[in-house]
Amino acid sequence: MTQSLSIAKDEKASRLRSVNRRVTIWLDRLSEKRRLAYFIYSTSILFFFGIILIPSLLGIFLKLDAVQEVISNPKLLESSVSAVLSSILMAGLVSILDVAAGLPLAWIIAKRKYRWIAAIDSLVDLPLIVPTVILGYSALLIWCEETPFRCLDSPHFRPGSSWFYYCTSLSHIL
Repeated sequence: MTQSLSIAKDEKASRLRSVNRRVTIWLDRLSEKRRLAYFIYSTSILFFFGIILIPSLLGIFLKLDAVQEVISNPKLLESSVSAVLSSILMAGLVSILDVAAGLPLAWIIAKRKYRWIAAIDSLVDLPLIVPTVILGYSALLIWCEETPFRCLDSPHFRPGSSWFYYCTSLSHIL
């Protein structure tokens, strides 16, 4: 009985290696096509400029009077500089923590074959699934003084309630 299971596992592994080999060959052939490579590169560059960079710059240039007001008011300028420096510091700290936690975890996932590796790999991929907007909204719910759901006038949507704490904690875990 165990020998037949072993043979079945070997056949399954052999089929999987065959499929992996065919996919790798197909991807290699696909990557040799220059037009496709240029199309992918140009699409990603256009996406970056069209979706990320240009709207940000337009937002700054269209609100140039607000930027001048911030620069001319020392109190606003100080708080803006403080916010930018805090963001840079926090981004650097989080990046260091991500690398410190991510490299050993990636090595374990890539090199070790444990039963629970698939579950850990799935948990590692969860932050890519949860949109940043949802995480930002949960941060808004935690840090705002008044609830964004004030118009509903429901006690379940007020900060500090157990429902609110449960939902925001759940969103941060995911």
